[in-house]
Amino acid sequence: MTLQAVALVRIPGWEAEDELDVRELEDGALVFLELPFESEPDALVEALSDALGPMALATHDDERGVFVFPDAADPEDAATYDAVIEAVGELGAFVPLDADTPLGLSQDEAAEALQGALFGQLEKAVAQLGFGSLDEMKSLLNSTDPEAQKLAQIKFVGAIERSMAPLMEGAAKREEGAPDAPDAPSAPEKPKREG
Repeated sequence: MTLQAVALVRIPGWEAEDELDVRELEDGALVFLELPFESEPDALVEALSDALGPMALATHDDERGVFVFPDAADPEDAATYDAVIEAVGELGAFVPLDADTPLGLSQDEAAEALQGALFGQLEKAVAQLGFGSLDEMKSLLNSTDPEAQKLAQIKFVGAIERSMAPLMEGAAKREEGAPDAPDAPSAPEKPKREG
């Protein structure tokens, strides 16, 4: 049986995508890679970069690099970043994130990746405002057609009203003395590996 690689990461504010096989720690996460532990360091970093995204991996908080170990050494009782390193010991090793790895982005590549991430966030915000795309919003805002301007205004006002509705309902109920409505059920949590 081939031992699979597990990478220990500490990325401030990072949240794992649903499709990743991850065990969250108090101050980090174990990312279970679909790659043999014996793989070359460049291949391990490339797989991790593909899984997390190069910008997330670039914010990994350990100057030594990423600690990688075989899945058979999974430290079940370790709940923190340092506890994992201590429990695994010499069975694991740090893989440096240097310029020789796929993470070594040039300034232009890093700027392009950041621009892509920001554009993605902007597209989501535009969709929440009720516009189909950023291009649609731009054309409506730049239009001299009064009907197009009115449509843009209606969409903006509608988005503001939708975002304010829960606050207004809660305020109205408090004024009437009625108890607040129960919170909406939260989305089910994605399954995580038990630690």
